[in-house]
Amino acid sequence: MRSNLNFAFLFLLFLGVPYSGAVAASSFKMNEVTASYRDGDFEVVRSTLESALKKDLVKGIDARPLNREERVFAYKHLGVIYAANPQDEGRAKNMFIKALEISPRLEIMDLYPSDRI
Repeated sequence: MRSNLNFAFLFLLFLGVPYSGAVAASSFKMNEVTASYRDGDFEVVRSTLESALKKDLVKGIDARPLNREERVFAYKHLGVIYAANPQDEGRAKNMFIKALEISPRLEIMDLYPSDRI
């Protein structure tokens, strides 16, 4: 039985049919975004996370959907980044609301936010 499954998998592989057990990569790596944030590369962080959230909303993108932890991470970081600019206060609030809807015990002190937040 096992050899029949192996043969079927190899046959599908050669036909070009994707293996359904494969998991696509996320749109971003949290450790890389964290490093960019700590280095003060806020524009890189902003564009990376905005892109990941946009891809998460679009069906058919190669990247897998963001999981709960990744969405909270993105909303939290974007909230702090947006809050640094008074013109983006509404966007910041929106990001924090989305993060709190997913994770009501959200803490942001690990991001060293300004007193303004």
